Amino acid sequence: MKFIYKIVFIVCIVALLSCSNDNNTELFKLQACNDREAPVEFVEVTEKPLFSSGELMKENAGEYPEMARRAGIEGTFWAGFNVIESGQAENVYIEKGIGGGADETALRSILNSEYISAKKNGAPLCTRMFARVIFNLEEPENVIIYIESELLTD
Repeated sequence: MKFIYKIVFIVCIVALLSCSNDNNTELFKLQACNDREAPVEFVEVTEKPLFSSGELMKENAGEYPEMARRAGIEGTFWAGFNVIESGQAENVYIEKGIGGGADETALRSILNSEYISAKKNGAPLCTRMFARVIFNLEEPENVIIYIESELLTD
């Protein structure tokens, strides 16, 4: 009889633990949408923004500018931007440019991309994101955008 009570007790504990895990959704703190000069505010989200493909990276995001190619310009372009509730990019600004027409290509690629906005419990939120756009002369046909929740310079 004691054996049955032990089994019932263990089953109840396992059931309670599995139910409590559903309520422990991981929260991420991201910058709330703002102007570049405004004080930084943070918002808690349960889902981070992504490209509409569901990825943090987008390959073949733009055409390598001919001027940059001829001048041997390559490197990493950085920008900040808001991903608004509808999944569009707004208020894009350059953190670090590389010139040769690459900055314009990167800005256009960020603005023309579609995103899935951050969410908190299923409700979309506007958040500040950062993009690094890689221009590599060894693979000029593949301009790559990565989106990040914080500015990481190389």
